[in-house]
Formats: sequence, C-alpha cells, structure tokens
Amino acid sequence: MKKLSAFGRLGPGRMVVVSGIGGLGGYGVQYARLLGDGATVVAFGRSDDKLAVARQNGADHTINTRGKVPDQVRANSSS
Repeated sequence: MKKLSAFGRLGPGRMVVVSGIGGLGGYGVQYARLLGDGATVVAFGRSDDKLAVARQNGADHTINTRGKVPDQVRANSSS
C-alpha cells in the first residue's frame, strides 16, 4: 500500500476494497485504514458479525455478500 500511496493511487477520493473479512481480511481493513492515505475503505464479507468487526477496525462501508452471487457466476459454475 505504501507504493500505491507514493504513486498517487491511494488517498482521498480513492477506494480500497477488502474482500473476505476473517483473520487476514480484518488485518487488511486495519492496514487499509492506516496506509490508505485517506482512501475510503469498503469491506465485503458474508457474516454480519465479521462486518461489525470490520467497521470497528475502520471500514467506512460494509457489504454483506451472502446469497448475492451474480447470475453470471452461478451459470458458469454449474457447467
């Protein structure tokens, strides 16, 4: 993240997405908050409890993806 910040890729008006909030994803939210230079941190996860922890760790927004697999992915995975 430091390199992204140095090249102007992170900062205000930019977004960091952390997908999969568990042990490592929780750390990812914390690092994104600390090293993101003011970027918006969004956490994707499948558990409201884990997303609550992501918010406590600094996520600006959380999205529960349980049951929200796009139809295209579902169609391609069944073949």
